Amino acid sequence: MSEETEETGEKWEFGCLAWCEFASRLGVSLIGGAGLELSRYNWGFSEEYLQTPQRLMDGRELAGYHLMVKDGVVSGGPDIPDTCLELPGFHVSVEWALIAHSSYLPFNTVGQRE
Repeated sequence: MSEETEETGEKWEFGCLAWCEFASRLGVSLIGGAGLELSRYNWGFSEEYLQTPQRLMDGRELAGYHLMVKDGVVSGGPDIPDTCLELPGFHVSVEWALIAHSSYLPFNTVGQRE
């Protein structure tokens, strides 16, 4: 279950540190580059992956990432800080195995039938 980026061709397994870093960078880039007036928003998004296979933990205690807009500034990272969790928005903790496959499908269409 690996994700491949178009710009680099790199592949990572869902939930590993590199995948979470990429997902958060992409989210920050998309939100920040959308031309939105963010100063009126305080919003957080976080996904924590529970029971993530040890091979994907990369020395972390928690697998997941966050995005947030606070005081008009968009940020994110491969962690889930309390400052994000304190914001209204969407915060989920879900077992890795329940979403790893379904998260893979929208991003990996090579070889799939139309």
